[in-house]
Amino acid sequence: MNASQCSKKSEAETTALVEAEVAEAIASCGGDVRAALHATLIANAYLRGAGCARHLNGSRRFRGQRSCNDYD
Repeated sequence: MNASQCSKKSEAETTALVEAEVAEAIASCGGDVRAALHATLIANAYLRGAGCARHLNGSRRFRGQRSCNDYD
């Protein structure tokens, strides 16, 4: 198997995993695609906020040098 074939296989596997995750998200929202998108956006916003909080956890946070909005 050459590098091109390996890359195509990896790309196909990644696509299949993403499609399975999309199908799972839609199924978990009772088949409502709009609800699945809404849940995904809410989760992403939450995780971005949690990531910001983890990043700011420490002395910088208490000195007020940065806020979460500085990273958007």
